[in-house]
Amino acid sequence: MQLGIIKKINLSIRNSMLKYSSKLEDNIVNNPDCRNRVVIGPFPTNKYGNILLINNVLCKSCTYNCLYCNTNGPECCSTVINSELNPYQLFFLVKNKIDKLEKANVKINYIAFMPNGEPTTDTNLARLIDIVRSFGYKIIVFTNSSLIWNDNVKENLMHADILNLRIDTVNEEVWNKLNRPHKRLSLEHVLEGIKKLSNNYGNKIYINTKIVQNINDNPVDIENLCDFISTLRIEKVYFTITSLNDSIDINRAEETKKLLNNKLNNGLVVLLNNEAKNYYENDFISKLEILNHNLPYNEKELKLMALTKGIDFNKIEHLVKNNSNNKSIVDEQVLLQNN
Repeated sequence: MQLGIIKKINLSIRNSMLKYSSKLEDNIVNNPDCRNRVVIGPFPTNKYGNILLINNVLCKSCTYNCLYCNTNGPECCSTVINSELNPYQLFFLVKNKIDKLEKANVKINYIAFMPNGEPTTDTNLARLIDIVRSFGYKIIVFTNSSLIWNDNVKENLMHADILNLRIDTVNEEVWNKLNRPHKRLSLEHVLEGIKKLSNNYGNKIYINTKIVQNINDNPVDIENLCDFISTLRIEKVYFTITSLNDSIDINRAEETKKLLNNKLNNGLVVLLNNEAKNYYENDFISKLEILNHNLPYNEKELKLMALTKGIDFNKIEHLVKNNSNNKSIVDEQVLLQNN
């Protein structure tokens, strides 16, 4: 008899928890501020297929204020590590998005932490990665590498399946001019942290480097950067050669490409800024058309995606005209750079 009472109590508690969980899920999923800012996508990319983006830094806080940043810089340049995203909130938002995409037969290849700021400023990053991985997808983290010297940050990044590290220079003067880091950061510590991580990390690491003409394309600086990269255990390096005014000196760029290829002839991809756009554009549009067929984008979303990828909206405007409904699968605040 006593056992029966205990079972009834346990059942009552379980039912109460299920009701609470359901109510919590509804409150989170139906909150447009959370829904439109936290889980973004899927976004078609050339490297990784369709990726679902996690914006785990909601205040647009970053450790850098790079000259080339297409987000117009951070709202706050800080090294202070905060936890801004509730793990339960993230779980329900990702679950809701994936459920919708599965019903529409839209495939996701990866889930990526690529927020408006620097993802490693989140103390909960490892926990968030593990929660998102429970949905069965591999996890990518895009980071500017500035906090990798911190042991806690290194430990958090160990939970990811793929790391995309940003390294633009090994020259401190150039680093301060181009990346404009927080004053408490040290390039020596950053580079040492990157080297230690690459030696201990068991999964894939990719390097992304932006070469900005007349800032970090000095031949000596490039040789020193390549020498450093050659000491790392990585899969591939992606260089994009550009200029702050988008007017590239082609002859200068070709000399830079030649130098890069001579120094790093394995696992190297070098693109001029215009080449980078063409390289991704055709594949991006074809994948976008497939996604649009399964679950149509609306005009606002397509304009946002065209702006994000730097392509002419006229090239994808026909997708709006062909829509019979305006269901949304891509949220606002999408911020990607040549991925």
